[in-house]
Amino acid sequence: MYTIFAHTLLPISSPPVQNGYITVDKGRIVAMGAMGELPDSPEKDAFIYDNDNISILAPGFVNAHCHLEQSFSTPVEKTPEQPMSDWLKRVTERNRQYSSPEDTEARCIRGVKALLASGTTCVNDISGMHGLTLGVLEEVGLRGIVSPEFFHPAPDPVNLKSVFDIYRELTERVRNHSLLQVGLSPHTPFNVSASAWRVLLKECTDPGSNTLPIIHTHIAESKDELAWVSGKVSDIDTLHAMFADKAYPPLSPHTSSVLYMKHYGLLTESTIAAHLIYTSAEDRRILKDSGVKIVHCPRSNLYLQNETLNWQDWLGSGIPIGLGTDGQLSTETLDIRDEARTAMTHHGISAANILELMTLGGARVMGLDSEIGTLAVGKSADYALWSVPDSLGGLSAEDQLLAPETILTKLVVAGRSLDIPKKSGSRQ
Repeated sequence: MYTIFAHTLLPISSPPVQNGYITVDKGRIVAMGAMGELPDSPEKDAFIYDNDNISILAPGFVNAHCHLEQSFSTPVEKTPEQPMSDWLKRVTERNRQYSSPEDTEARCIRGVKALLASGTTCVNDISGMHGLTLGVLEEVGLRGIVSPEFFHPAPDPVNLKSVFDIYRELTERVRNHSLLQVGLSPHTPFNVSASAWRVLLKECTDPGSNTLPIIHTHIAESKDELAWVSGKVSDIDTLHAMFADKAYPPLSPHTSSVLYMKHYGLLTESTIAAHLIYTSAEDRRILKDSGVKIVHCPRSNLYLQNETLNWQDWLGSGIPIGLGTDGQLSTETLDIRDEARTAMTHHGISAANILELMTLGGARVMGLDSEIGTLAVGKSADYALWSVPDSLGGLSAEDQLLAPETILTKLVVAGRSLDIPKKSGSRQ
């Protein structure tokens, strides 16, 4: 058991506490509050930090959409004039060129180090089909969900045996793991046919509990996708022809990806969908009614589409929303504070509101909000301690935490202190 102190405690679910503390026992928070409320004799193993520095104690960040195995040193370039499908072709080519297990694992390790350096304690990752990310997360002690990504644009015949085999193998591997889970990532509605998607849901539902598999996907990300799902000629046709030998138009065109997926029964409460740039009010009602959770990735959206979702459309929607960095083929860093600052600038979101998205919001998206996302008695001790320069003393604690000058000094998952890389999460 130990107690850790800070000038400001940021629980997220309740107001900041000045001169606050948490007490941790067996990986869980067992007490918290203001230091003045502590008994006269705090635990002998207490951590007390230098009072000359401003310190903030906050929940670890949740990166709710990431591609760690794509942590390349440079992005795949895209100009505003190029279609998304052209970028996807070059992403596929880059991945194939450097596809050895050694190369892939090295990129994953680089990405995980970037997460650690930026205060992230939980990640929702889309991996290659063999889920190499799982071993790296396990090695360093990060919490997360790993979802192998697959493609199957053909409506018939549906042949996903290898996908199911890998999913069951990885699921069994983490069955009793306290920090890791496994999902599946059908890439997009246009790269996994509705018939294949439906077989996936049926075959991977746990027969004992009737629990649906976690589905982590991309929806309504590009205008190419919008054209394809509407049955119009689009660059998706050339993408299919290049990688699947022929075009695969939707069997039942709809005016949006959300309506298309609803028509085929593909939207479930186990679905986590990234991007959702192109949606209508009707789409958002459908997403809420279906129990879908979404992840906002503004930097990737602005890089690939030159636009992102309209934040005002989502306010008060009742849909769980988290924040994600996406992968380093479409964004500069895996530092979710960089993502947060972009969202604040682009949408006018306050520091307090964006911090909720990158902690409790991400935890809700991943179905982990009873365990992480806030500092509260009974929850897992997943937290970060930050050192704030005196020059920021006049800002709110939330603005201090998100300032680039603020430095991470301690990172803990389930009570276990993790090694923080010396360098930040920028490209290496």
